[in-house]
Amino acid sequence: MKIPTHFDIGNKFLHGIKIGLGSALAMFLAEQMRLEFVSSAGIITLLTITGTKVEAKRLCFHRFLTFFVTILISWLIFECIQKNWVSFGIVIMIIAFFSTCLSLLSTLSVNAVIATHLLIQDRINFLVLKNEFLLLLIGMGIAILVNQIHDHQNQREALDHCLEQTEKSFQKILFKLSCYLKNEVSPTNVWNEICELEKALASFRTFAFQYQQNRLPEIDDYYSKYFEMRTQQCGILHNLHYELKKLRTTNKESEIVAEYFNYIREYLDESNHPVEQLRHLEHLVNNISHDQLPQTQTEFYSKARLYHILMDIQEFLTFKKRFIESINELPKEN
Repeated sequence: MKIPTHFDIGNKFLHGIKIGLGSALAMFLAEQMRLEFVSSAGIITLLTITGTKVEAKRLCFHRFLTFFVTILISWLIFECIQKNWVSFGIVIMIIAFFSTCLSLLSTLSVNAVIATHLLIQDRINFLVLKNEFLLLLIGMGIAILVNQIHDHQNQREALDHCLEQTEKSFQKILFKLSCYLKNEVSPTNVWNEICELEKALASFRTFAFQYQQNRLPEIDDYYSKYFEMRTQQCGILHNLHYELKKLRTTNKESEIVAEYFNYIREYLDESNHPVEQLRHLEHLVNNISHDQLPQTQTEFYSKARLYHILMDIQEFLTFKKRFIESINELPKEN
């Protein structure tokens, strides 16, 4: 399972267009304003364009703050030490240390470019600082502007595809778990499939988060909540490995869980509210509680293990219930 290839290629192509267009436009504006080092405006734009609008704005804010720190450090070092590779190395070392301590390492590249400009200037005066500030302003401004371009419709289609893949995988896994409990032969290892699903869901969650960030200020967190819910459910199935392995040695208890897995796999649709499935589970637990008490230690452990598994399945369904109750509208209505 993965994000559709055609979308992945299209998204990378759009990102390339934004970088090329933004860098060229930044250089053009810097040239029209008769600034020095016009190519640096394009480089700043290139380094500031990110995957989401929110991330780009945050990066610009950090660049703006560290710009003044870079100017101050460069001025102090270049005034005290002759301008050469030694003084430049000291400046970069201090800036890198400062950036690392404050988790602002993403700003280092642009600050290094600014320090390079200051290194080759005869004097650091107001005009030089004004030139550097305008280069930064143009580069960041164009990056924020260009980063508003996103193909939301294409992203939604890709996320819908990921959603469908996820539901099909859950259906297959629950069916194979049912076969596993019945000691039926399966062509693949269901536990490996659960691990693969967890990896896929991690990438889907990242993708959904980027989509959500690019939709701001409009709130569109449906996909983020959906894949978070499926990740939690996948974790439940993963944690059941040991208990199910032990349970399959007891025919009666394993048959109960196998049949319930077969039952709920028909109700995995994103919009299905699991009220009826939870009610069914509660009825099942009540019936088991009225069974004859365990007569042996083995029967006791089997019954306890069955209760534990059914409680985990209840949590599995509760995650879906919370998701349904938390959403305001379906993504198709956006």
